[in-house]
Amino acid sequence: MHFAANNHYGSETDRGFANTWYVIAFESKAARDEYIEQSKSLAATAITRREVSAHVTRAPKPFTPERYAIIQLARDIPGAIGEVSAATPQDAGYISDLDAITS
Repeated sequence: MHFAANNHYGSETDRGFANTWYVIAFESKAARDEYIEQSKSLAATAITRREVSAHVTRAPKPFTPERYAIIQLARDIPGAIGEVSAATPQDAGYISDLDAITS
């Protein structure tokens, strides 16, 4: 699995704000690289699994069943599995636990 980070407020000339990042999980490196190449946002960048937690807007709350998970994207991106976010299996749009896929 491969990851790309982007910013909701990123543009052709700006990387956006520090607290508006999101992470997209891709099936292949080629799909991720094409997304980054086609993106007009200066913020779009390839990241590793270790960097995911630094770019996700909201971390899982301690002492709850929340964990990093893949949830459905709001829009269709070719080759994308979903968005990485803090979630529980009961949340709407939940696809899979991130650790279950990347282990």
